[in-house]
Amino acid sequence: GEYKAKVNAGEIPIFRGHILAEEELEIRRHILNLMCHFQTSWKPGELIDQQINQHIQKLTVMEEEGLLQLQGNTLLISDLGKVFIRNICMLIDPFIAKETRKELFSKTI
Repeated sequence: GEYKAKVNAGEIPIFRGHILAEEELEIRRHILNLMCHFQTSWKPGELIDQQINQHIQKLTVMEEEGLLQLQGNTLLISDLGKVFIRNICMLIDPFIAKETRKELFSKTI
């Protein structure tokens, strides 16, 4: 019924896309901050805070290698870290872990 009503009204009767949940919007904001501005900050208790704590060992190694700096609730990417920005962003994206395929769409380097 809704389809026919839209056709009769001259509207496109299809919907494409995905409505993002609040968690997805939060993670997207931080990933965009990192990819575009090479830094992001958050409040304690946010989803990214949980991801940082979950991957603190990997992030600490990256920090020791000079790729990033963790300063309280701020993550800063160094010039060297810019080359590995996708790898860093993958650590804060909890939805990557839900990926069931063996290979992702593209490689990070």
